[in-house]
Amino acid sequence: MALQSIQLLKTLQSIFAQNTDNIELFQKAEIENPWFTQSNCKLAFESWANSLTTVSIEAWIDREGIRENIEVSNKKVGVILAGNLPLVGLHDILCCLIVGHSVIIKPSSQDSVLIKWVVSQLTDSIPELKHKIMLSEGFVKGVDAYIGTGSNNSARYFEYYFKNKPNLIRKNRTSVAIIDDSTTDEEIKALGKDVFSYFGMGCRNVTHLFLPEKFDLENIIKYWTPYLDLINHHKYANNYTYHKAILLMNLDKHIDTGCLIMVERDQLQTPVAMLGYSYYKDISTLLSGLNSERENIQCVVANNKDLQMNTVSFGATQHPELWDYADGVNTIQFLKQI
Repeated sequence: MALQSIQLLKTLQSIFAQNTDNIELFQKAEIENPWFTQSNCKLAFESWANSLTTVSIEAWIDREGIRENIEVSNKKVGVILAGNLPLVGLHDILCCLIVGHSVIIKPSSQDSVLIKWVVSQLTDSIPELKHKIMLSEGFVKGVDAYIGTGSNNSARYFEYYFKNKPNLIRKNRTSVAIIDDSTTDEEIKALGKDVFSYFGMGCRNVTHLFLPEKFDLENIIKYWTPYLDLINHHKYANNYTYHKAILLMNLDKHIDTGCLIMVERDQLQTPVAMLGYSYYKDISTLLSGLNSERENIQCVVANNKDLQMNTVSFGATQHPELWDYADGVNTIQFLKQI
């Protein structure tokens, strides 16, 4: 029986939808990686279940010109996964499979429980996949192409080791938000999800706010009190305490919200438990500056959808569509060209 792309994706949707409260699995994931709290695992499962709707699946397949019956390829793709968010590399695996390639997965040591579980569920549900998905504990060899995700430092190693093969190497990125006169209170509330989801550890998490001149930050802080309990997570609290101590010792100006340290600065990326902000006078000058940082930005949260960048609605950064590719590079097109 021919393997169908729609069948594969709908099967995965069903797996996630039926396991959004799989406490036993989530507990195992949290033991492996304390950042993967049960609520964060649940959020990841719900996000995948919601993104794999029939409408979205068919739209994705139509956009990319993917055949309903997967055309079997003899190519193998090595996928080296990151471990900053639950199942962060699953999209790359799916892209390989629906193009028809076999995939050899090197899970992160920080996210092996969930990835191995999903692979097991998929291959049990669709036996034809058992010869298309392999897991590797060591360096991935004998493949025709590589997809690697990691820090800027690890990316340099990837580029060196994979230089003789087609490769798609992803580096550090972050997301920013633009507040303007049209931003509503409800949107500021929703922005909290973009900042705090997964403890702010993803490239789609907002780490910098661009504010109009004389904007009162209290108009933001007062809406983010629901996230105060993050400080009860020991690893998050360690980051918060460490960076606050450094700022205090250096007498650096900052705003302490009780669960987040806000600092006026130009850098777009900030450590966990910190959020940068800066003020702008002219929106066109701001957009010009953002364009020069395009290679470092994953999403721009804003009401203006004409920025010529990956603009996302407030509260939606961690709920990408299937065709919202990391780093703006079309993974399907890369895989088709191998």
